[in-house]
Amino acid sequence: MVKDWRDSREYRLWRVAVVRRDGVCQCCGSIKQRHAHHIQHATYFPVLRFAESNGVTLCNGCHSLLHNKLVGGYRKQCGAEHLERLKAVRDYFTQ
Repeated sequence: MVKDWRDSREYRLWRVAVVRRDGVCQCCGSIKQRHAHHIQHATYFPVLRFAESNGVTLCNGCHSLLHNKLVGGYRKQCGAEHLERLKAVRDYFTQ
């Protein structure tokens, strides 16, 4: 029995599908250390937990910046508006 949804086969397949679909970090274009990120938090929106459309690929740096600086932690609810802010911040610093 799976204790946590993050240990499930469905979650592993979801992560692979999102990264394969996007290929690169959707914020900065990096191909290093890519993560599948839930657009709508999987805990608060369990019906979207394994929906490929609710995922976006971020590199480790962008993923950390999103959670630690823009959202305030990995347990906080994150949404599409946070991704837009992340892109704006990255665009500002890469000009």
